[in-house]
Amino acid sequence: MTLAHRIRHRFGNTFATRHPAPIFILGNQKSGTSAIALLLGEISGLTATNDLRREIGDQLILPIRAGQVPFSRLLRRNRLDFSRAIIKHPNLTLIYEELRQAFPRAKFAFVIREPSDNIRSILDRLDLPGTLDQIDSDRWSNLPAAWRAILQGDGLELASSRPAEVLAHRWNLIADVYLDRTQQMQLIRYEDFVADKVGTLRVLAESLGLRETKDISASVDRQYQPRGSHRGIDPWEFFGDNLEFITGICRVRMERFGYR
Repeated sequence: MTLAHRIRHRFGNTFATRHPAPIFILGNQKSGTSAIALLLGEISGLTATNDLRREIGDQLILPIRAGQVPFSRLLRRNRLDFSRAIIKHPNLTLIYEELRQAFPRAKFAFVIREPSDNIRSILDRLDLPGTLDQIDSDRWSNLPAAWRAILQGDGLELASSRPAEVLAHRWNLIADVYLDRTQQMQLIRYEDFVADKVGTLRVLAESLGLRETKDISASVDRQYQPRGSHRGIDPWEFFGDNLEFITGICRVRMERFGYR
C-alpha cells in the first residue's frame, strides 16, 4: 500500500460507520472466498472488503477467540472495512459467534472446498511441497508470520509438526462452523462455483436478498489470488503418503459436504 493509500485509509477509518447489516463471506484460506466476495459485490453493485487491512497478520482475531481481547477493539481498528456491505476475511470464521452478536442483522455465506485441493492450494501459495513431514528452519523463517501461525495451528490446539496434518485438522474446525449452524448460512461449494460461476453467483445473490445489477460474465475468470503451480495435479503425486492423513482426518465431514 502506498503512502497516499495509507493516509486515505487512516482518514476513512477515523470517520467510517460500520454497516448495520453486512454480508459476511466465511470459509478457510484459499477456498475461493476472495473471488466469491468480490464478484458478489460486482453482480449486486455493493461495496466489498477483501480482507481487513489492519488484520492481515490476524493480530486480534485469535486473542478475541481466546477471550483475551474484546470484539469491540477489532471494530474500532477496522471501521472502514466494516463499513462495507460485503466483508470477507477468512479468520473471521473463527469468531463467528462474536460476529453474530455484534451484527444481529448480518447475513452469512460459507465457502467450502474439498480438503486435499484446499490444502494443496495453501501449500502451493507458500511454495511448500505436499510431501513434507516437517518444515526446515530456512523455509520456516521465510514464511510470513500470519501463515506460520496457520501452519502451527496457533490458538486452535492443532499442534503437529506435519503441515498437512495441521491443515487437515484446521479444515475440520472451519467446516464445523458451518455444519453446526447450517440454518444460519448460505453454503457455496467451491467446485460448484468453478463449474458455473455466473449461475452460482446469481443463486447466491438471490438467496441473500440481493438484486442483480450487472452482468459479470466478463469478470468471472479474473484471477483474484495467485494461481498455484500444482493446480490440477493428481493428489497422490502432490502429497504422497500425506494424503492418507488428510482423508483420514477429514473423511466424516467430507461426506457431509458430498465429497468422496
